[in-house]
Amino acid sequence: MKSFLANSACNGRPPKNLRTKKYRSRPKLVQKMMVERDVARFLVAPQGYGKTMLAFEYANVVSNFANTFWINCQSPCFLRDLDDGVVASTLSLLGGRGSLAVFEDVPFLGDGRAEAFSHDIDTLLSDGWEVLVTVTPVADSLSDLQKDRVCIASKDLLVDADEIDSAGNSGFGECDRVASFVWGTDSDVDALLQGMKTAGAPAELVLVEFVMLVLGEGSIEDVSFVVKGVKKDTLRLLEECYPHLGIDLIEERFKAHSAPIGKITKACHTLIGRIVEGATASSRDALVGRLADLLVRRGMWQRSCDLVAALCPRKKRALWIEVVQDDFVRAGYPACIQELFESSGLEGASLSSGMALAAAQRLHLLRDDTKAACFAARVLAGSDASAHQRIEAALLAEECAEGERRRKARSTLERGVCAGAVEEDSALYCAARARLLEGEDLEGAIGALEGCGDEFLRESSVLLEVVRAARLSRELESRSERKYGPDAPHRRANALVIRAIRLCEKEDEPTVYEALLREAVGFEAVGDASLSRRRKAERILSSLAAQREEAKAKRALSELPSNVVSFRTASTQVPLMHVRLFGGMEVRVGGEVVDEKAFQKHKATTLLAILVLHRGKEVPRSELLDVLWPDTSSDKSVNSFYSLWSLLRRALMDERGACPYLAKHQKSYMVDAHYVKSDVEEFESICRMLTFEEPEAGVWMEAFARLEEDFACGLLPSEASNAYIARLRERFRTRLADVYVTAADRLCDADEPRAALWFAQAALERFEKREDAFCALMRAQMSTGQRSLAMDTFFECKRFMKEDLGMDPSERIVRLHRRLLDEANGGSLVSA
Repeated sequence: MKSFLANSACNGRPPKNLRTKKYRSRPKLVQKMMVERDVARFLVAPQGYGKTMLAFEYANVVSNFANTFWINCQSPCFLRDLDDGVVASTLSLLGGRGSLAVFEDVPFLGDGRAEAFSHDIDTLLSDGWEVLVTVTPVADSLSDLQKDRVCIASKDLLVDADEIDSAGNSGFGECDRVASFVWGTDSDVDALLQGMKTAGAPAELVLVEFVMLVLGEGSIEDVSFVVKGVKKDTLRLLEECYPHLGIDLIEERFKAHSAPIGKITKACHTLIGRIVEGATASSRDALVGRLADLLVRRGMWQRSCDLVAALCPRKKRALWIEVVQDDFVRAGYPACIQELFESSGLEGASLSSGMALAAAQRLHLLRDDTKAACFAARVLAGSDASAHQRIEAALLAEECAEGERRRKARSTLERGVCAGAVEEDSALYCAARARLLEGEDLEGAIGALEGCGDEFLRESSVLLEVVRAARLSRELESRSERKYGPDAPHRRANALVIRAIRLCEKEDEPTVYEALLREAVGFEAVGDASLSRRRKAERILSSLAAQREEAKAKRALSELPSNVVSFRTASTQVPLMHVRLFGGMEVRVGGEVVDEKAFQKHKATTLLAILVLHRGKEVPRSELLDVLWPDTSSDKSVNSFYSLWSLLRRALMDERGACPYLAKHQKSYMVDAHYVKSDVEEFESICRMLTFEEPEAGVWMEAFARLEEDFACGLLPSEASNAYIARLRERFRTRLADVYVTAADRLCDADEPRAALWFAQAALERFEKREDAFCALMRAQMSTGQRSLAMDTFFECKRFMKEDLGMDPSERIVRLHRRLLDEANGGSLVSA
C-alpha cells in the first residue's frame, strides 16, 4: 500500500527533511515524555522553540526510528486522509503495538476535524501505539478533547540554566532562552518570527506580538496606545505561551527578545493589512507612524528609522521625516534620519525648501559640507523658500560653500540685515549680523551675540554662531602675538557660551547644541552641571563623532574609482543581493544601494536583469548574445560579452575580490539564487496567492495596494529598445491584468464584492479593454447593488466588442445582462 501515510514510515532512518539537522540533546525533557507513554504527548509552543527536534530526539532514543511514522500535518494530504477517516485505520495496518506516530506541526482544526483527529489518537493509543503531536498554541484545538494528555508547553521548552552554561552562553533572560535563540542559526530565528503568520491566529494576538517585538520593552499601556481594547485573555495567552515576549501582567510590563527590525518586518509585511483592523490607527501607515513615534520618545532613533523604511511608502516617509527631523537633530542623531531621507529618494526636483534646509543642517552637523552646500543652494534658489529659510540657508552656505555660492550666500545675508528681509528683533537677524561682522570685526560679532536676549539665545541658529565665535576667538588668540586684557575676545566668547549653556540647562535633557557649547569651552570650564547631565552631553558628542566617522568613510568609498565596488564590508558572510526590476532597476547588497556608476555600462545592468529574470537557471551564452547584440556578428558580440561579464563581476565583487552572486558553467551563465532575490519573486508570490488561496478581503486589499504601488509601473520601463525585455514587460503586464480579473471573480464568489470592485476597476483602467474585465466589473457592480452602473458596463463592453473586435459579447456576459434585467430587486449573485 503506497500512500501519504505509508510514505511517512521512517524504516529506521530519520525523516528526510531532518537528516541533516543537528540537535541538542535534552535528556530531562525526553525523560519527562517517557513517564506516561500510554497517553498522547503534546509539544505546544510557537515555532522556533525546539518542538520538532525534541520529537526527533525522542523517536531516536525510544526506537531509533524503527516502527516510527513521521506525518507532516502541513501537507494537504493529511487533511484529506483525516476527512476520509482513514488516518488511524491506515496506520494500524502499517504498524503494530509499540509503534510511534509523530504528527508534526498540526494546523488549526475546526470542531469536526478536531474531534476526528482526537478519535484517531485514541484509537492508536488503544492499539498500543505511542503518539506525539507538535502544534503551536493558536492551533491547539485538542486541549479540551485530550484531557489526559502530557503537555510540554512553551515554558517547559525554554533552555534551562545548565543547558545555557553548557552552551557557553551567559546573560540570558527568560525572553532569550528559546532554543533557536540559544542554539539556532539566523534561519531558525527567522522561522520563529515567521510563526506570526500561523493560519488562524487572531489578528489581535498577532498585532500585540508584532508591537511588542518592535518596541522591545515597555508597559502594557504602551501597547494599548497602538492596539485598541486589548483583551485580557489575549495578554494571558501571550504571557503563558509566548515567553519570548517577556510579559509580566502583575507588573503590567514586557521585555521581549531583541530582534532586528528588518527580520520582524520581513515576517509581518504581508500581515499588516489584516492585523491593522485591531489597532487604534486607521491604516498601516498610521500604525507604523505611532510605533515609530513611540520609539522616538524612547530615544531608539535608528530603530524608528528602520521601521519607517521597511513599512512605509516613500511619500509617507517624507511626511514622517518632516515631523520628527528636528527631534533627531536636537538629540544628536542626524545620520539615521539623513540615511532614511536619502534612501527614500526625496532628493528630486519636487523637494520642498523646508526639507532641503533640514537636510543641509543635518549634513553640516555630519561635516559633509559639500552636500550641505548643495542643499543650501537649492533653498536659496527655491521659489517656495521663505525669508527666514533663505537666511538659514545662507548661514550654512556661507560656511560650507566656496566661490560663487559663498558670495551669493553672503549677499543674501547682507540683504537680510541691511534691507530688512528679516525682522531686527529676531534670532536670525542676530545670527546673520554676527556672521557678517566676524570676518573683519570678531569682537563686533561677539558683541552682536551678547546683545541677544535670552529668548533668541536659545535658538539653534544663534547657538551655532556662539559655538563658531568661541572657536574663531580661540584660533585668533593662538595665532596672535597681541596681549589681550580682561575683555579679550576669547574670554567674552567663553562667557557667552556659559550663558547659553545655563539657558540650555533649563530644558529637561541636554541637546546636541548644549553638547557642542560644552565642547567649545571644555567641560571643566563650565562647572555646576550635574554629573548625569554632563555624561549625557558627553555621550551625545561621542555618538556624533562616530556618526561623522561613518559618514566620512562612506564618502571616501563613494569617491573611489567606478570599477571599485562601493558597498564593500568587512563581513565574511555573503550579504543578500536584492534586485528591483519593476518601475526601474535598483540593486541592493546587504541593504545598501549599489551606485549605478559601479556598473560603468548600461548593458551591464541589462545583462544582470536578464540573469535575474531567469531566477537561478542557466542561460546559454548564445541566447544572451541574441538579446544584447541582435544585429552584431558573432565574433564581435562574443568579445563584447566577455568584456561586459567582467564589468558586471567587478561591480559586484566583495572585499576578497570574489563575486558570489554570479556563476558560469561552461557556456552558460546564471545568478546564484541562494544570494540573489528580486521583486519578480514577490510579484509571483502575490499573484499565486490571489489565484489559488482562499479569499480574505483584508489581506487581498493589502496585496492590491502592493501591486498598485510597486508593480503597476511595468518591468524595466527604461529598457525601451530591448525587444526581449519588451516582450517580458508585456507578459508581466498581461499577467497582472489576468490576476486582477481572477481576483475580482474569486472575491465575488466569496461574497466580497466591494473588494472585487477595486480589482475589476483597476483591470479596466490600467490595461486595454478586455471582455473578461468588463464581466468581472459587471458582477461586482451587480453584487453591490450598482445596477445602473452594471448596465452601463454591459453596453460599453458591447460597443467595444462590436466596434473594436467585430464580435458579439460572449454568452457569459449576456447571461449577466439577462439576470440584471430579470432581478429587478437585486440580490446576491452566484458565479457566472
